[in-house]
Amino acid sequence: MLPNEEDRITRETSHDRGFVQGEISENNRQSGVQRAREDNNASGGLAVGIILAGVVGLVLAGMYFLNRRDQTAPVIIPITPIGQPSATPAPTVTPKINITVPTSPPQTTPSNNINITAPPQREPVTQPAPTPQSSPTSSPN
Repeated sequence: MLPNEEDRITRETSHDRGFVQGEISENNRQSGVQRAREDNNASGGLAVGIILAGVVGLVLAGMYFLNRRDQTAPVIIPITPIGQPSATPAPTVTPKINITVPTSPPQTTPSNNINITAPPQREPVTQPAPTPQSSPTSSPN
């Protein structure tokens, strides 16, 4: 190889290495920027969600407390002067109610004569029992 040719190959190689190294470093930088942007977006979205939920909760609580009715009945305490005797309660009269229920006469059910005729029963036919037949037995040898 010639010295000029060797110098040319070295320059091309270093140029290629520099280009590749520059591209890798640019990708790393962009990756870091994108990761930081994603983190910021996630934390911002979480903060907005919490604030929005809090505002909705406060509005609903305000509507509840403003629209509810007083559920406790007022307690009225009668004040009697010390010098006067208390009034005796009036006797209560219970009305007497007499209710008579007419009784209905017992109903008679008409007797119906129902005749059911069944056909005469036949005696069951029995078959003769089979006679046992002896089978030839073989003796073991």
